[in-house]
Parts: sequence; structure tokens; C-alpha cells
Amino acid sequence: MAQRSQFTHEPVEKLSPLRLELVQLIRHLCNCIREDDRQLSSAEISGLLDIRPPSLSHLAHGKRLPASRTLTKLWHQAQARLGHGEELPWTLEEALDLLVQASAEHAMLRKLRESQEAQSKEPPATPECPPAMGTGLPVPRPDADRQPSPEPALSWGPTGELRKYIENGRASDALHFLEHAGRTLPPGELADAVGACKAAGLPDVVEPMLRAASAREATDAKAILREFLRRGWLYEIELLLGEPR
Repeated sequence: MAQRSQFTHEPVEKLSPLRLELVQLIRHLCNCIREDDRQLSSAEISGLLDIRPPSLSHLAHGKRLPASRTLTKLWHQAQARLGHGEELPWTLEEALDLLVQASAEHAMLRKLRESQEAQSKEPPATPECPPAMGTGLPVPRPDADRQPSPEPALSWGPTGELRKYIENGRASDALHFLEHAGRTLPPGELADAVGACKAAGLPDVVEPMLRAASAREATDAKAILREFLRRGWLYEIELLLGEPR
């Protein structure tokens, strides 16, 4: 007899909240089928979906996104095995909407990675001054004698307090401060805090802040991720997901 197992307790790689929710949905649907047809193996469930067994495993571990037709078949197979009057935790529309959101997030992250990789390969541009007419000497740019514009004010007030902790050697206070911020700040304020720390020359403090933020409830984590995506922060997203490059 083919070996049967449930995916419920199998570990998954660190995933974004959207991908994790989709994985939980897929596992629930698979286990609904197993609860009713206890003799079905993963290979047999894969056959019901017209996919190969390794593909089902990849879907249940968040390594791949399902095709909409595959998720639709899985949902219908699970729904058909429920008792009279019972309903799945997700409607088919909700399941497909979750897939659309996860796919959009995946595409955005891929574009961000490709953009940053392309930028890292480009040599830094060297500004050239045009030669003075008839002399061959460079002509100063019109704004060369201007004073540099002042940096914009930091958008997170406590940055100065954090800097004092660090300068006075109060590492434990600084760490507690950062972890508290990561756990409690609203998503927009957390993004402002991260940006302010980077602008203030404190990029190293971002990691403990986002490590703490990664343990927040799924709703908060999704909102933080969306805010970071809006700002194009790939490295910070990877820190939030526990995947530093």
C-alpha cells in the first residue's frame, strides 16, 4: 500500500504571510480528502489533480505556486468529501483571491531582485564637465558653488534617543528599544523608523527591529510587507522574512 502522510505538521521554509496562508489552505484541502478517503496516498491525490506527486509536495511546502485550475480542482475534491451542510473555511473565490495576491507578491519580489541585481552590475556613472569653448578646460557646472541642501528631517523622533543608547554603550537598552519598536509600531511608522535609522547612519539597527517584527500576527506582517514592497525595499523584506542575502 502506498505510504500516506498528512502535511499538517511538516515544516515549511520561512515564507511571507501570504504564501504561508496559501500553504495552509492547500494542506487543509489535501487533508480533507485524506480524512474521507484514508486509503489515498499523495500520489493518488496528485492524480485527482492531474499533476505529478513531486508537484503536490512542492505546493504543500510553499516551493511553488499552484495553477488556478489545480487549486480549483483541489477545492472541489475537498468540498465533495465534506458531510451534508459542511463548508470549507474558504470559499472557492477566497481561495483563488489568495492565490492572486500571493502571485502578485511573488512577481513583485522577483522584479525587485532583478532590478537590484542589474543595478549592482552597472559601473558607477562618472560625471563629466564639458570643455570650455576653445580652451579644452572644464567648465564648472552652474550649481558647483551652491551649498548642499540640508538633509530632510528624520521622520521617526526616537532616532536620537536610540543613538544616545548606542554612543553611551547601553547595548541592552538599545536592543530592548529596537525589539519593542519592531513588535508594536504600526506598519507605516515601522517603515518610517527603518528609513530614519538608515538615513541617520544606523543601518545595523534595522535587523533586530525587523527580526522582532517578523514574529507579529499575520495581519500586521502582511501590512508591513505591503509597505516595504511599496517602498521597493528588497533587503528589508528579506530580513522580515528571515532570508538575508
